[in-house]
Amino acid sequence: MHYKCFLEKNGHEVIFDPKGADVILVWTCGYRKDVIENSVSELNRYKSEYPGAIIALGCLPDIDRGLLKNAFKGIIVPWKEEVEFFEEYFHAAPGSFTRCSPVFYENEICRDAAEYRRLYPEADVIFADQFFKLLISQGCPYECSYCTERLAFPPYKSVSEDELVEACRIPVEQQGQRRIMLIGDCIGKYGSDIGSSLPRLIRRLHAKHPQTVYALQNFHPRNFLDFYEDMEYFLKEGWIVHINLPIQSASDRVLSAMKRQHTRKDLDRIFELMVSMNFRKFDTHIIVGFPGETESDFMETVDFLKKYRPMYALVSKYYDAPTAVSFKIGNKIDNDTIQRRLELIENVMKKIGAVYNIDGADFMQDRLRRINRQVKGI
Repeated sequence: MHYKCFLEKNGHEVIFDPKGADVILVWTCGYRKDVIENSVSELNRYKSEYPGAIIALGCLPDIDRGLLKNAFKGIIVPWKEEVEFFEEYFHAAPGSFTRCSPVFYENEICRDAAEYRRLYPEADVIFADQFFKLLISQGCPYECSYCTERLAFPPYKSVSEDELVEACRIPVEQQGQRRIMLIGDCIGKYGSDIGSSLPRLIRRLHAKHPQTVYALQNFHPRNFLDFYEDMEYFLKEGWIVHINLPIQSASDRVLSAMKRQHTRKDLDRIFELMVSMNFRKFDTHIIVGFPGETESDFMETVDFLKKYRPMYALVSKYYDAPTAVSFKIGNKIDNDTIQRRLELIENVMKKIGAVYNIDGADFMQDRLRRINRQVKGI
């Protein structure tokens, strides 16, 4: 949306058919190995199939620029350098890119994702598409040792409360969208740069639109603890209908090495609160094979999943990126051990009846296939 706004305001026409485009912008992702491979594959497909200049954007240029340069011979723009690049490349006035900063939102696609996929088997629809999605912030102030995405993020920036309230006005009041998903790289730090906070934003949105309920995406457990009483109140009142809490591990030793800012005791306090309130609409992220993760460490995470039974888990292999702090940590876990652990978690998730997305498993491969089919117009 930001790119579209900037380009149109500077006299360029934005089209969504790459065949007729002079310039093709491709957003890449470096979060997981399979996603990285898909990003590189798509960049090269565009370069081979279309005549326009191909520009690689997103977080991959900062996460592993060496890999990208070796695999893709096109224009590569790191996220933090996009302001200067866009203004120079598209002959725009200095400062015009920053001034053009619309609030990003996306309307709900359906009320029931499973039913929608049944009716439209090739549609790329996921759980989040059941909500009106509202981007409330960008960037992440935490310094988790495994995280390469933070290297690409611009400084943490919250969208103003006024802009967010206004962005909800038409979708809620005129279109009847009542389920709002608050999204961002780290939504729990919302407002830390503008004198506000996530609970304050939720209260203001709810005061303006009392019929709405909320899903919280990328909500760091540390921030749940920071706002524990607020969260308890929101859950009790039924304002929150879903929470994504990435724990990454349930082992204190691994969490410390990851620099995650929370402990197993903290996690138990959070999840026991939700379970005690009969709130089960939560999911999580897990990293398997972090350097030094013992079998005992791993089983602590498995036991945590068994105990609290998240409705969904994104389970990723540890990706040893040269730009990550954890790259320098010794005692790497071999691929055979990681694969065995992934298979164990997969079996556990099946037994507890949870949805799971594991590196290389059918869920992600099917999603990438759907995305690529839609992009190619098949």
